[in-house]
Amino acid sequence: MPRPVAILRTVMAAAIREQRVLSLVYARSIEPQLFAPVALYISAADQFFLAGYEVRRKTVRWRILELEQVRDVWQTPQSFSLDAEAPIPKTYPTGATVIAQASLPGF
Repeated sequence: MPRPVAILRTVMAAAIREQRVLSLVYARSIEPQLFAPVALYISAADQFFLAGYEVRRKTVRWRILELEQVRDVWQTPQSFSLDAEAPIPKTYPTGATVIAQASLPGF
């Protein structure tokens, strides 16, 4: 059973503030994946999104996740940091409201 969105938002906002890596199960995935959350925002259409870096083995990629597709999430003890060279979009869709955002160089 998926966790309620309110609990997901609380866990994710705390992970963003503390720059902690999340372990989450997304959409139809079976295995949890590691995710370094950078921002949590709500779109103009009242949909919640999580932006950050998905970490898989030796690859890291920027990704936007729909909160309603996250089935479960755990905060790990592992932290992350980003430098000024990290390719991070500095804007969000028109009408979006940022709820939580990591402290990043250049923002």
